[in-house]
Amino acid sequence: MLLLITALLHVVETPETRFDWVAPTRLTVGLIAVPVVAVLAARFMNDGGDASLMFLFVVLVAAAVVVSSTRFLPPTQYPLAIFLIGLATFLHRNLLTGGVIGADVQFQYFLAQHIQVTHVWSPGVGSRIMTLPMVTAVPAAISTLADVSVAAVFKLAYVFVFSLVPVGIYYVGRSIFGNREAMLGSLFFIFYHISFSLTPGKQLLSELFVVLLLLLLFEHGLSTVGNKAVAVLLSIGVIHTHYGTAFVLGGSLLAGHLMLGVVRRIVDEFEHDSSVVYPVTFLGLAIAWYATFSPQLLNQILRMPLVIGQQVANLVVGTAVGTGANYIGGQVTVLDQLNVLVYLVLTALLGIGLLSRVATHGSRLRRGERTEYVDYTALSIPMFVFLASTFFVIVNLWADRTYQMVLVVLAPFVALGFRALFAATVTALERLGKPIDHHPRWSLLAVLLGVLFVLNSGAAYAAVGNADTATFDSNANDYVFTDDERAGATWLKEHAGFTGSGSYRSPSAASPSDSTVTIYTDSVSYQLLRSTTPETYYDVRIERLRSPWHPEFDQSRLQSGYVFIRERSVRDVSGSDRLPITSLSREHAEDVTEAGTVVFRNEEVTIVRVEGRSDG
Repeated sequence: MLLLITALLHVVETPETRFDWVAPTRLTVGLIAVPVVAVLAARFMNDGGDASLMFLFVVLVAAAVVVSSTRFLPPTQYPLAIFLIGLATFLHRNLLTGGVIGADVQFQYFLAQHIQVTHVWSPGVGSRIMTLPMVTAVPAAISTLADVSVAAVFKLAYVFVFSLVPVGIYYVGRSIFGNREAMLGSLFFIFYHISFSLTPGKQLLSELFVVLLLLLLFEHGLSTVGNKAVAVLLSIGVIHTHYGTAFVLGGSLLAGHLMLGVVRRIVDEFEHDSSVVYPVTFLGLAIAWYATFSPQLLNQILRMPLVIGQQVANLVVGTAVGTGANYIGGQVTVLDQLNVLVYLVLTALLGIGLLSRVATHGSRLRRGERTEYVDYTALSIPMFVFLASTFFVIVNLWADRTYQMVLVVLAPFVALGFRALFAATVTALERLGKPIDHHPRWSLLAVLLGVLFVLNSGAAYAAVGNADTATFDSNANDYVFTDDERAGATWLKEHAGFTGSGSYRSPSAASPSDSTVTIYTDSVSYQLLRSTTPETYYDVRIERLRSPWHPEFDQSRLQSGYVFIRERSVRDVSGSDRLPITSLSREHAEDVTEAGTVVFRNEEVTIVRVEGRSDG
């Protein structure tokens, strides 16, 4: 409804807006086969664990990317091609199993189901996620009105909606950077692993409102009353979908405006469309909403400087969990290191592209020439600085999530950086007496993006017999939870003896008591349990058996409660084999089973009742 009202306001206010239909070419029609193969590949994996069509799908996508970078696909076909490639990429993963896929989205899934059952959405009485109706109340309403499951809303309706984000990135970028740069930037956004490996939740869905805001700000501006109203509605959409995106976007817009103010003091007056009114209004709306309905969220934000200070102080002893440095240090296999190398190259291109853009603006300003879209560059600089900072410190957003978030704005700079680097290479070769064509070899960047997808999809790992994702191996231990695994989690909710009835418990009321049920599990299953028995709605304490903060398994710390063991989380290890932090060794799983009483078992889950030491 919010999007419909926004669209109507914009069309009425901007009557020159046209939606021109361009007849698809044969090549574009052929791209329809890619999402079809994605659906069939997921079906084959669900029915029998056959990954043959998944390999075919990855090959088709990589080929489509390379072909899209050539003259065989005219720019008029880019939007449809981007949409089809994006939709296929998001579907091939999300159609695995019948539940939502990911970590944080599990709790959003629980809240949406809770609202559907109770028919009550109350942002003032619930967890901070309850203040985000786009991922709680809206899917519940769609589920009720359309008579489909909440999971189907997330996995189908929201996937379709999210597929429009890269198309929006293209439309924003084509005027600022050029058609080819915008198209390749959109593909980089699609193939970033978080964009397609998780069911769209609060962060991914918020990016639809962000890209619509960017279109409004940089294509039409806020000079009319109608456009200002549209901006307010889209701002509310961001605020109601993800608090992280809201503060990063609002803060970057404000920082960019202040930066332009400093530049104006250094050089002569120059034209730009940036205004302090909009970012201040945006941040004011966000603060007012969260302060009213989730004061604990604002308290957490106010504590961020302290958290950052602690992380900086701890750099002398090691990197913080979730930072870029910590992620890079954990990559051990050849393919892992190749994946990191590809990301480093793309990030370097992104930085080069932004730097070249700043240099171009600076040169024009010194000559007193008109410079276009300087306000977009001003928005991009604080976002890039924020991304760079996550290599060492994080503020409630791990580095990989931050990277994905800022790509909505920064992705086209990758292609711009490639163009700048190619031009520099041509100049250097000409000085050596080896002239070459000045036109960028876009197919080289397309191949690099294809390699990124082959790695991020898990196809490369599966090809060498080391599949680490359920996309290619149904036994892989990731966030694709099966029906049997969800059945085990549901059994716990129904038989573990919780005193709560599923009503919200404030942080003070959620503190452990004598009636609290303790559940121990691995760090992946921990997320599954958030979709059935979250600690803020049931009298339960969920403990990770191993985590990045406590990597060693210690059976002696088990108190009375239940141990939830997923078969996919158990690994056979020997000698110097490295046990992933998300897994348990077969030996430890058997020790727990022998020490307790098995109260539930199916093919994929074993639940053990343990009588460990008491707190006293």
